[in-house]
Amino acid sequence: MEEIDLIFAKGYAENRSYVSVSTSMEKMDDEGVRGELDRLHREHNARKGIQDEEGPQSDNNTLADVEQEATADAKTSQNRKVQ
Repeated sequence: MEEIDLIFAKGYAENRSYVSVSTSMEKMDDEGVRGELDRLHREHNARKGIQDEEGPQSDNNTLADVEQEATADAKTSQNRKVQ
């Protein structure tokens, strides 16, 4: 399941098609997937100005949390375009 999370996270972060991301990704073990998810999470937080907590973050986020954050980001982005 984390591989799917990674595909969607990379697609969102890189503004790429999820199909494109999935076909271009190399095979990773579980540790590699978690590491990449954590890296993307830290980059996302840095862009939003949120200070990271110590330790891995990927296991702390639920799908509902991620969806809620993505929806809020989309609304913020849309509001900026309107102004």
